[in-house]
Amino acid sequence: MTPLVSVVSGPRARLFACFLRLGTQQASSLQLHTGASLAAKNYYEVLVLGGGSGGISMAARMKRRVGADNVAIIEPSERHFYQPIWTLVGAGAKQLSSSFHPTVSVIPSGVEWIKARVVELNPDKNCIHTDNGKEISYKYLIIALGIQLDYEKIKGLPEGFDHPKIGSNYSVRTVEKTWKALQDFEEGNAIFTFPNTPVKCAGAPQKIMYLSEAYFRKTGKRSKANIIFNTSLGTIFGVKKYADALKEIIQERNLAVNYKQNLIEVRADKQEAVFENLDKPGETQVISVSGEVKRSAEQCHRRRRHHDSHLPVCHHHVLQEAGYNEHLRAVMGGKVDQNGWRRERGKRLCPWEVRRVYLGVFREFLSYFVSLLFLALSHLKQPKNISQLHDYPEFRKRFLKCRIW
Repeated sequence: MTPLVSVVSGPRARLFACFLRLGTQQASSLQLHTGASLAAKNYYEVLVLGGGSGGISMAARMKRRVGADNVAIIEPSERHFYQPIWTLVGAGAKQLSSSFHPTVSVIPSGVEWIKARVVELNPDKNCIHTDNGKEISYKYLIIALGIQLDYEKIKGLPEGFDHPKIGSNYSVRTVEKTWKALQDFEEGNAIFTFPNTPVKCAGAPQKIMYLSEAYFRKTGKRSKANIIFNTSLGTIFGVKKYADALKEIIQERNLAVNYKQNLIEVRADKQEAVFENLDKPGETQVISVSGEVKRSAEQCHRRRRHHDSHLPVCHHHVLQEAGYNEHLRAVMGGKVDQNGWRRERGKRLCPWEVRRVYLGVFREFLSYFVSLLFLALSHLKQPKNISQLHDYPEFRKRFLKCRIW
């Protein structure tokens, strides 16, 4: 390949090309790629558990930080599902087939895909174990395993999904049943629920409710539909600004919203749903699809619906009482171990953040120097002192155009 210097002509161009070559050599020493020793198949600087949207996104970002050879994703599935689109699938606006692609097609180029399932985490030794008996070490671990659906925590599920009028947008196996139920709906109660646990998408139950209401209006069924939204929360949305806007929409569209109501049982044979009043433990409400509402004071127990997904066997200090992982708290500003992202907010930056600061300073200096060089080569009238540069219009114009990244 012909060197850049040999194809340019003129003293100014040659000087500028030499400067760029020098700048590239200096910048290369600041790149975040590590040594070849980290390319071993049993060690990665960044190890990502999970090949969903979160894991893929983080792997792509870390690839730019430490280099593709130093990043690996552990994911057993051959298919990658883009789950946010399932709300539209449940409403009939998208096909389920549009939500998945081969996993190999979404893995960032150069990043290692380890097709295996994690069975054990050992943060004390900075390693994990897979189902094929392999031990993989890491410097930094990103847990992106998502949330597992525990429908069996609700009495009557998952066997209740065999009934044509029950569906869920959270699962690839049941999301199409939601659209089928909407198409078959004639009259009565259309019930949408928000569970008393963390969920994949907190807005999904509301979105399918609004989309269903629009579908009922479009098909002339709205006057026969009583749309009910039972949420375990005390408000429609956590941010007041948006909650106020949503309340206006709810009022305009005549939607019934009941707060602090948690689904605990589904009676598919009777077409009934049982909810617990979280403000009054022991009090339940039974809502029938036909439109009947019953209240009782029978004793019940709150049942969880979601928990940390596919979480492997861990040492005791990795798992928390709530069923979630201490590593996940790290990215939210909580305490972490020695290879976590942060300890306390504002008290410690991870190495990538420190390097990014230094690299940013270097780039600003490089841009400023290039601007001065263009200023000199263009034979512009020079200011008398450096303090006048910021007030020099032509210099400011060239400075803003000369950023080379």
